[in-house]
Amino acid sequence: MMLGYRDAEEPTVWTATHMNFLQHWSLQRNPFGPVTNSDAFFAGLPQREAIARLEYLIRSETRSALMMCDRGCGATTLLKRVSGTSGLGNNAVDAVMTTGGVTSTTAAFARLAVALSIDPFGDRAAQRITEAIAASGKNQVRTLWLIDRCDLPTAEAAAILSTTNRSLCTVMCTTTQSASELQVTLDCCPLRIDLEPFQLDDTVGYVRYSLAAAGCTNDLFDDSALIRLHELSEGKIAFTAAIAQLALMAAATLRSKKVSAECIESCQMELVKAA
Repeated sequence: MMLGYRDAEEPTVWTATHMNFLQHWSLQRNPFGPVTNSDAFFAGLPQREAIARLEYLIRSETRSALMMCDRGCGATTLLKRVSGTSGLGNNAVDAVMTTGGVTSTTAAFARLAVALSIDPFGDRAAQRITEAIAASGKNQVRTLWLIDRCDLPTAEAAAILSTTNRSLCTVMCTTTQSASELQVTLDCCPLRIDLEPFQLDDTVGYVRYSLAAAGCTNDLFDDSALIRLHELSEGKIAFTAAIAQLALMAAATLRSKKVSAECIESCQMELVKAA
């Protein structure tokens, strides 16, 4: 069975166990599955701080930013949430998202063109992108290019576009280890955005928010279970979601009324074995 990681790209596969645990807890849907709408998005302190930095990026003359985070901290979910928005704060934007994993700047331009609803084929993709960004800029709308798992070819494409497009802001999401390499490619000092793991209050808030959004009206996790969940997940939202979901399933199988700290520990050990 595949777990519903918040940052997972693969679709979640459910079995009869899934239905049983939803019925046991009187849930309308899986509370810890992939975020598919804005109502399911939880903005903890790290997310709020990151969004505030994005707003500053749009307001300032800075054209690029490096968003750095560890695996599992919810960067993909955050970028998806911002993508498609028409405004950040009081600033009008056209926010689009692409991912890395390309082998050339041409491929990176093609992905951006598709995101901007521009013909990606031929050798004029970069020119068409520039024209679209300029047209938006004339209407006081800045283009915000969000790049998940940014690689060197995509960073190079961003650097090329930044030199001729003052209305373009680029956010490159990467790990701390890869950030310095991308920064050299940009040949500038980009704004730094750190997406930190949750503190305990945010982990507790995330679990309760997710349960409430799924139709839950009771606290399903003991206080000690929430503390242990935070400790074992190290505040990383994807791992918090995976452990919490497995714990709900395990506790439902045992017909428990609440999830205990012991259940959390057992489920975390199962995940470690499966890794």
